Amino acid sequence: MSATAARFFAPTYFSPYYFAPLVSNTGGSGASSSAYRDKDAFASIVKTLQETGEFADVVFGVTAALRPGGADSAPVSVVMPESWVETDDADPILLVRRIFYTVTIVARAEDPVARFDSLDRLSCVVQNALDGADLGGGCLAALTKTRWGSFEAASSFPEQSVVLHGEFAYLVPTMDGRNTTY
Repeated sequence: MSATAARFFAPTYFSPYYFAPLVSNTGGSGASSSAYRDKDAFASIVKTLQETGEFADVVFGVTAALRPGGADSAPVSVVMPESWVETDDADPILLVRRIFYTVTIVARAEDPVARFDSLDRLSCVVQNALDGADLGGGCLAALTKTRWGSFEAASSFPEQSVVLHGEFAYLVPTMDGRNTTY
């Protein structure tokens, strides 16, 4: 028997396209470029929210209470990173980095029903803009999602806010179990 005929080829149980919804359209193997980082995704979130044209301002990295105030600065969207976690359950040479963040939307109106209606509509705008986005081409679009939200009753009149909690994820290549991108 020749050396080539004696080789054992392990069967492939899953097609590369089996997990296609989790692979971003970045080309190649689906892994993000090692240069892609959290800051790139957050810059894309801010840009996407600005491009909706629904907000007087979109700010990053401050709390809603510390943002610039005034009647002309509403509605405003405040994007704030919260936490992250990395797992290597699927592949020991790739880490899945999941980042959690909040988007606080502040609306201003004298009428409480109009204020609620504005917050409800703007929440839908944010969800439609961000859910399923690849955030500049580096994230796994299927894992970009607004998970939950809450209306804040303690806002200062005539402002009220809603806080949306979301997450996104991207792949981080590793070498010998060490992260090579940071």
